[in-house]
Amino acid sequence: MNKIGGGPPSETISVTTKGSRPIKPTAAHFLQSNSSSITLNLVAWNSSDCPVSSFVIEYKPRLRRAGVWFREPEVIRIVRGTTVHSSYRKQ
Repeated sequence: MNKIGGGPPSETISVTTKGSRPIKPTAAHFLQSNSSSITLNLVAWNSSDCPVSSFVIEYKPRLRRAGVWFREPEVIRIVRGTTVHSSYRKQ
């Protein structure tokens, strides 16, 4: 249903890509941290067949209850191998 109204269902189509899943980088290539921050090297993911276009960052603070994860409020977009996003800092 949309603002024009309802209509008959359309035909279902199945599609695939010629690519494969991205290959995750080693922790040493992906993460850099110190006592107050962490840097994620998102372009370290090997995704030559079907490039990754965005990431969603979720994290769980070490001292929180088990199973409680937080999601960053911003989707991080990848443009031609360069990470593009605004800086976000927890208060």
